[in-house]
Amino acid sequence: MSPPIFLLIGVFLAVAIGGPIVAVRQLDAAATAEVRITNAQADLESLLRAQLDEESSVRAGGAPVSTYEPAPVVYDPTLAALASLSRGLSGAKIDDAANLVDDIRTAHERWEIAARSAPSKGDPFGVRRRLTESKLEIDRFTADVSALRTRLKVENERVQIVLKRRINTTVAISAALITLFAIWALTLAISRASAVAALDREHAIVTTLQRALRAEATSLDRTEIGTTYISATREALIGGDLLDTWRLDADRGYILIADVSGKGIDAAVDGAFVHYALRTLATDGDDPAVILTRFNRLFAETITNPSTFVVLFLGLLDTRAMTLRYASAGHSAAFIRRADRIDSLDVTGPIVGIGPNELYTANTVSLAENETILLATDGLTESRDAAGDLLGEDGVRDLFAQASDDPQGICDALVAEIRQRSGGTIGDDLAIIAIKLAPVAANLARLPI
Repeated sequence: MSPPIFLLIGVFLAVAIGGPIVAVRQLDAAATAEVRITNAQADLESLLRAQLDEESSVRAGGAPVSTYEPAPVVYDPTLAALASLSRGLSGAKIDDAANLVDDIRTAHERWEIAARSAPSKGDPFGVRRRLTESKLEIDRFTADVSALRTRLKVENERVQIVLKRRINTTVAISAALITLFAIWALTLAISRASAVAALDREHAIVTTLQRALRAEATSLDRTEIGTTYISATREALIGGDLLDTWRLDADRGYILIADVSGKGIDAAVDGAFVHYALRTLATDGDDPAVILTRFNRLFAETITNPSTFVVLFLGLLDTRAMTLRYASAGHSAAFIRRADRIDSLDVTGPIVGIGPNELYTANTVSLAENETILLATDGLTESRDAAGDLLGEDGVRDLFAQASDDPQGICDALVAEIRQRSGGTIGDDLAIIAIKLAPVAANLARLPI
């Protein structure tokens, strides 16, 4: 998967998992606050009932409260809990909640002082005065409780409003993110579909061009031909290497193998120029040295990139005279397997692209029935094993000497060997052509590369 897909999945998971987690935490916080306020309201009502119960006992008995059993509510812990909660309340309307708890505590303490004080003997108004004073404190106590009750109610309503707002906000944000995710996914899908369609069109065009540029080895009279072509660029069917054979007349034909610097499509374009330029020049002459000299000048005039060069072998095979006349522009991987030995074909000139005035010479070698010509690009000689050692020309000679008599079998065996040496990876373009001189004349079918 591509990075945008991973990013898209990550955003979706963040929204899908993070949204509910945030919502649950907000609900939990609001619910906890609401429970605390409800408990505080219950504690406040318990304080009020306890205070009123004690006041009723004092009025009924007419004696100090110390003579009665204490109420079941413990004032100090309850008031401490209310004070703690009140300090955490917020809002302009309830800023005095903590002060109200202090006033409630003060009113209760004053009431206890008034209620517990015993009147002096012979004071007929003592009991009435004590009851009046305690009544005043009770009124203050009740007023403070009522005010705090109102503050707690306001805070409870505020918590519920905040809870609803947070839930709505969380839902809205989650919905918006999911909508954006859906739009993003749809846009990405459309873009990807368009890109894939464009890539398929371009790939079809490139494939068609590559097939048009890719040569096929045409069998020559009294020969058997085997070929192999492997591009090091996986996206391309061809690269900078090329091979070809074509007839000049009934008995003669050209053999071409070349290696253009670079890889991939750019090298293939230069290779197409090399291929068809040499074919065109070869129609006007039968001397490979002259053809290479003219081609080198044309190459220098046409190819503007100074780092581009060509290593190539061009040979004219005469199956009636049983000779091979060739010119080699720096191409050393050229061999003839004879009955008792392997001969190397010498280089006859520099690589193409060094300068426009280079001259090339040609060599002529004699051939015999059942002898085999082997030509390969440096993807064979420069292949390396796991230790980094090159196969080299000597290694190719050894493999060639041990190979079968079948030309295609020779090519396949060489490819299998370098794949095994390199762990299955071929790091350079590779072209191999093997031509065996048959003992009888035969017009063999064209063999695909």
